[in-house]
Amino acid sequence: MSGVAGLPHSGINNLTTLLRRLEATVSRLEDVALTHASAGGFPSGANAVQGAAIPAPSAPNASAAVAPPPPPKEEEKASPAVKGYQELIDGPLATYESLSKELGGLIAEQAEHVAKAFHAQKDFVQLASACTKLPTSSPQYPTVIGPTQSALLAAIDMREKNRASKESNQLTVVAEGLPALGWVTLDEKPGPFVGEHRDSAMFWVNRVIKEYKESNPKQVEWARSFAALLEELRKYIMQCHTTGLVWNPKGADPTTYKSGSSGDSSAGAPPPPPPALLLPHLLPLLPPALNQGEGITKGLKKVDKSEMTHKNPELRGSSAVPSTLGGKAPQKAPKPGSMQKKPPKKELDGNKWNIVRTFSQTSQGTLLTSASQENFENDRAIVVDQTEINQTVNVFNVKSSIIQVKGKVNAISLVNCPKTSILLDSTVSSLSVSNSPSFTVQILGRVPTVLLDGNDGGQVYLSRDSLDCEIVTAKCSAINVSIPEEGEEEGVFVEKPVPEQFKTVVRDGKLHTVVMEHSA
Repeated sequence: MSGVAGLPHSGINNLTTLLRRLEATVSRLEDVALTHASAGGFPSGANAVQGAAIPAPSAPNASAAVAPPPPPKEEEKASPAVKGYQELIDGPLATYESLSKELGGLIAEQAEHVAKAFHAQKDFVQLASACTKLPTSSPQYPTVIGPTQSALLAAIDMREKNRASKESNQLTVVAEGLPALGWVTLDEKPGPFVGEHRDSAMFWVNRVIKEYKESNPKQVEWARSFAALLEELRKYIMQCHTTGLVWNPKGADPTTYKSGSSGDSSAGAPPPPPPALLLPHLLPLLPPALNQGEGITKGLKKVDKSEMTHKNPELRGSSAVPSTLGGKAPQKAPKPGSMQKKPPKKELDGNKWNIVRTFSQTSQGTLLTSASQENFENDRAIVVDQTEINQTVNVFNVKSSIIQVKGKVNAISLVNCPKTSILLDSTVSSLSVSNSPSFTVQILGRVPTVLLDGNDGGQVYLSRDSLDCEIVTAKCSAINVSIPEEGEEEGVFVEKPVPEQFKTVVRDGKLHTVVMEHSA
């Protein structure tokens, strides 16, 4: 018998069974909707019905068939060394960048390269914290160090191309200090290495402060901000990389490493510029075998086939190769000995260091500088190191150059050195400057006596340890002595002029001389 509305009373098609199947279907649709919503939304309208895959009724638990979305990938956890470097970027580097943008012009343009160099080095530090050590001899090393090197070279090139600019001193501040980023290549004493470049930069920082302390305080603040950046870099290194850049002995392979966080991958770094473009004080950024570029074969002579022993067996029995110079045109006669320009000389003769720029053919001694180096004129990288306390340093006929004497020596003497600057640590006896107009001296340690004779224009920067020194002048004019300002931070000086005028009277048959002009 048929039931109500033609529906049977029993069997799979009865009303109760259909309602149960409908409820199960609705429940599964709700599960699917919830799953899609948690994964980022669910399409609406007709598309929602068409896009929903309804499982077969026979599935006991259809909602379990939909896999949950994978959890988001966690970013690579930064090491303390990387965090410390990021604090350096967010703090002193950001201050320097901000002041550079305010000053604008070449200063701001150079600051962009400085920022790129620091950010690139942060990536290099991150690579080291995550990977085993990459030898400098590795073919991949120039690639990973390349971004730092490129930015560093660009910043220094700003100084080289704009020496006639009114902002030359500011550009030189950065050019002298930024090579401190080469610390990552050192296996020992990276902190002192940065300290040396900071001291070199301070020489020019003081010049900027002297020039703008009254007219433009923003320039003074900018100069101090860069010095502070190098000092904070040194402190960071002494805290995190005391004996050299710390690599991860249990880390990944540096040649295939890719950082987990965006923007910090070192694997995609662009290749460095040709190594031949490196300046002498940037050589630590590349290993010795790589830093010569095409110049590595520059000194080799092309051998004629007639001189090749493997093609001429008869030459093997003798040690001499036949000369082929006979057919060449006669050479021009050399200039007289007194006029011929010779390479500079920096030698240790007994216990005396001699630094000489000479035009004579009679110079003797061992040449310690490269023969291809410029004469000691416009040379900003003359360094005398490995000194001893019983040695003296004698500088003759050097022009428009910068000399750095490291360590404590017995005495230092400059003679006939116009527009020459010297940065020194300490002496046992004295520092003497004679016939050297427009000289500059900066003392980092202690010097008991400063002797100045026949100088027209000069600047002496004293350290706090040298405030008790005696300054003796004779036949000098326009001499200024800068002393650290009491209560101020390091690098802040007060300039005092040395008296030039005297009054002499006769009393009781004797001459009595008094100073007519006093320093403030």
